[in-house]
Amino acid sequence: MTAIVLPTSEDVRQLVAEVWASILGEDFHELAPAEADQRLAEPDAVGSAVVISGPWTGRITLDLCGRGADQLARAMFGQPTGELPAGDLADAVGELGNIIAGNIKSSLPEPSSLSLPEVRFGPLPQTLPAPGVSSELAWDDHQVRVCLIESERVGA
Repeated sequence: MTAIVLPTSEDVRQLVAEVWASILGEDFHELAPAEADQRLAEPDAVGSAVVISGPWTGRITLDLCGRGADQLARAMFGQPTGELPAGDLADAVGELGNIIAGNIKSSLPEPSSLSLPEVRFGPLPQTLPAPGVSSELAWDDHQVRVCLIESERVGA
């Protein structure tokens, strides 16, 4: 059996930067590696998870601080001001997670499939399995984290 090579943290950072640039266009600023901080533990944090099933099975998670999620959703929906409904925020973060997971899936062996994204409002859970790959990023003054978390194989 051939070992599956996952993208590196730097591969993930570059992939996320390409997604951000396509959404934000000329408003895009550097998406740089960063140290983990407490912004993802704040009550307004938003995250999504998409499951990839196939030769590699696991979750791709995207977590953003609340202000960062709001700014990205506003860019996606072209709504610079006014109240942004929670449903729009969930749609934007879910879609971003789905786009990122789809790009990661394309680097994995076939056949693989994606689940629908699950969106979470609130702080990042404290009891997450250790990710196989984790990329901590800063965009403007916003915290972003993307993780690849391999699932336990049944019967392995």
